[in-house]
Amino acid sequence: MRADTAEWVKKAGADFISMMREMNAVNELNYDLICFLAQQSAEKYLKALLCENGVPFPKTHDLNELSALLPKRFEFPESFGATISRLDRYAVEFRYPGASATQELATEAIEGARALRDWCRKMLE
Repeated sequence: MRADTAEWVKKAGADFISMMREMNAVNELNYDLICFLAQQSAEKYLKALLCENGVPFPKTHDLNELSALLPKRFEFPESFGATISRLDRYAVEFRYPGASATQELATEAIEGARALRDWCRKMLE
């Protein structure tokens, strides 16, 4: 694995661990933060995969844009389309007043981030 790819994987893993830590908190869970960290983890895993395969990518948080850059040989699971679109919203949707995440959305975000993480890690093997 390339050194820069390893850095992306490390950052993605840290966001994933922080997301799980928050979801397992005993008091005052922050569902907004969980959704944001799910998006961040997914973004960084996608960037790791792109980096490892020498695919240049722009400075963006747009998961749809990043996933569209993946080489066709990866056969990006079709079921990830809805997951990516859902997670993509969480980069900003709950970070400001006016909207708040629920436990259901946070749980769904974790499931999506986990599925994407597992797939990206498999592709990096």
